[in-house]
Amino acid sequence: MGDKVIMLTMYGKDNSIENISVSLFDPPRDYSYGMYTGIEDSITNYCENINSLELKGNNWIYARAIKENEKITLEIPPRFDIIKRLDDASLQKVLREISDYDVVLVLKDIDKETKEKLFRNMSKRTAFRIQEDYDAMQNVPNKDIVSAKKRVLETIFRLKFSGEICLSY
Repeated sequence: MGDKVIMLTMYGKDNSIENISVSLFDPPRDYSYGMYTGIEDSITNYCENINSLELKGNNWIYARAIKENEKITLEIPPRFDIIKRLDDASLQKVLREISDYDVVLVLKDIDKETKEKLFRNMSKRTAFRIQEDYDAMQNVPNKDIVSAKKRVLETIFRLKFSGEICLSY
């Protein structure tokens, strides 16, 4: 029999957590009839759907599936405006690590100031190519944009924790 699964959902505004919801799920007792697809998969899918929601203003929601007895730290989920906290050298390193396609997708859903900062840290040729792709790309599904933002954030945090880039506060 497997471990219990905990679903943690946090709700907040700006940089504060306003509410936390915790649900505990027991693993199914009988897999023999093939009727059960797996509680972990269901909760993971639920968390992905919750995390892809875009709330109005500075409100946010974050859900995560955790195995029983797993050690966790509570952090406010990163907002994409973290790019504004990167110095130019760090941003250039990030841009070298991510695909141009992800940059184009991210540009579809960021503010003007962040777009300008991204373009300012690209070569003219790359910026021209990215701008052409951006202009040509129509009707991008929101889930693709959310996935691209997630990949960019994962790259930023991987580089930060390896000491290759710095974030200013």
